[in-house]
Amino acid sequence: RITGVMRPILADLPAGTPWRDESIFYDRHKGGVESGFRAVARALRARGPDLALVLPGSLSAAALAVRAGARRRVGFAGNWRRLLLADPLALPRERGRPRHLPPPLAYLRSGAAIGLPPQSPRLELATTPADDRRADAVLAAAFPGRDPGGRDPLVVLNDNSSNGSARAGGGD
Repeated sequence: RITGVMRPILADLPAGTPWRDESIFYDRHKGGVESGFRAVARALRARGPDLALVLPGSLSAAALAVRAGARRRVGFAGNWRRLLLADPLALPRERGRPRHLPPPLAYLRSGAAIGLPPQSPRLELATTPADDRRADAVLAAAFPGRDPGGRDPLVVLNDNSSNGSARAGGGD
């Protein structure tokens, strides 16, 4: 049984995926009665987890896995998390210093550590039929005359990153 723990704002994102059985919503910043640290830890502990794959690089995500009672806690050891992880993964080093991996590669390495088969780092977005219908309607309104079968190329650019390497630029 696979339980995904995520912020409520991301609830719709994995809706079209077949790889999880349920979701529990956790918001450490706004954490109300139902989505706060204690409530989520209690809900996870009730499920008796054998394994927690701790993907976020935060200390609180590792602490949540401990409080949930997961015997095996796998994740990267940065940010003081080593003591909270049963199976800490070493960050790659560059010039003697730890180097954080881009999230897709970190997630793939984390999955490999628990025995998942190798996968492509190519990101894919799963959609539901309702998502597809809404997207078709938006595209039809925005681009009248566009082939509804989607054979016309469509390029989307987003330069509105608030952090991370997507924001870096200039100089080249």
